Order: sequence, then structure tokens, then C-alpha cells
Amino acid sequence: MKWLRRLIVLALMVGFAYVSYRLPQDNDVLVNVDLLAWQAPPVPLWVALGLAFLVGVLCASAGLLFQLAKKSLVARRYRKTVRGLEAEIHKLRNLPLAGAEATPAAEESPVPGAP
Repeated sequence: MKWLRRLIVLALMVGFAYVSYRLPQDNDVLVNVDLLAWQAPPVPLWVALGLAFLVGVLCASAGLLFQLAKKSLVARRYRKTVRGLEAEIHKLRNLPLAGAEATPAAEESPVPGAP
């Protein structure tokens, strides 16, 4: 099974290397990049594609980090609530039972005035 995983990783690395080598050669045409209020000087197409991919990765990562931070804060709040509830259960378990204490004490010490 390890050899299959290594073979897949090796194939992916070779494929990535091939695409990285061929992309600049096949896409060296200059293109104008026009962003709403800013126009960049002409750049090769592969640079524009790479920058667009990088911006997409950064936006997706920011959204992912936001969701992870939100879920982490919710989990922290739940852990705090669970700790409080566990402490309350522990306190309630350690309370003496009212009926159990009163019965043995009444048998051991006679009530004044009783025979």
C-alpha cells in the first residue's frame, strides 16, 4: 500500500513539474490586465493566470480561516458550559441525602421525653 501511495505522489509531482514547465512556454502572449479602477501594464498570460490562481487561493484560505476561528470560538464556549455543568453535577452528587441522615440519627439519640 505504501508503494501505491508513493507512486501516486510521484505521478502528481511529475505532472505538476511538466505543467510548470509548459505553462510559461505555451502562454507567453502579452495580455492587458484591467482591474476596475486600475490598469496594469501588459504581462504574459501565464503570469496573469498565476496571479489569478494565487488571489483565489488567498480568498479561499481567508474564508476557511474565518470559519475555523468561528467554530473554534463556539467549541470553546461549549467546553466552558460543559465544565460548569460537570462542576454542578459533581456538587450535587456530593450533597448529603436529607432522608438518609435523619433516619440513623433518630435511632442513635433518643428524643427527650421519649421512653
